Amino acid sequence: MSESLDRLTAAVERTETVEESAKQTIAGLVAEAATLRADVAAAIGSAADLTAAAAAVDAQIGAFADNLTAAADGLAAAIPANTPAAPTP
Repeated sequence: MSESLDRLTAAVERTETVEESAKQTIAGLVAEAATLRADVAAAIGSAADLTAAAAAVDAQIGAFADNLTAAADGLAAAIPANTPAAPTP
């Protein structure tokens, strides 16, 4: 194969890898948000003490925010790291 075709093939493979990683990250965040929603509803519904329920909800939301930040940072780093450099003319 020509060098140009090899470079194109490698670029497509990297793009597909980054795209799949992004899809998996987003799907994981959607699932985590659904779990968080159910956990919050359960904490509020089963708590005799609303102060304890509020603290539990706050902790769950904080953990979700941390996970979302980590996923966004990872995705933000993966995109430029796996974007091929512009070809030199």
